[in-house]
Amino acid sequence: MKRVRRSFLLLFAAVAGTAFGEPRNFPPGAKKGVLHPGGEEVRRVRIGSETLLLAPGAQIRDRSNRIVMPAMLSEPAPVRVQRDSAGRVFRIWILSEEEAALDDE
Repeated sequence: MKRVRRSFLLLFAAVAGTAFGEPRNFPPGAKKGVLHPGGEEVRRVRIGSETLLLAPGAQIRDRSNRIVMPAMLSEPAPVRVQRDSAGRVFRIWILSEEEAALDDE
C-alpha cells in the first residue's frame, strides 16, 4: 500500500509541475512561432507567414498541456512547432506567457 501511495505522489508531483506554471521542456529543434488558425482548412496551419500541412495524427497541446482539436483554435497564439521528416507539423505546443518570454531557441 505504501508503494502505491508513493508512486501516486511521485506521479502527482510530476503532473503538478506543469499544471502550476512550470515551463515545459520542448524537444530540440522545436521552433518558436505564432500560430494563426487556418479557418476552414483544418489540415493546414499558418506559423508566422508560412502555411504548413499537419501530419496525420498531429497533436496540438494548449497551455495546460491538454490536446485540442485544430477547429477549436480561434485566435493567434505563440507556439513551439515540431516537424516530421517530410516537413509536416506533427506537434504544436501553445505557449504560456512565461514560456513565450523565454529566449532559449
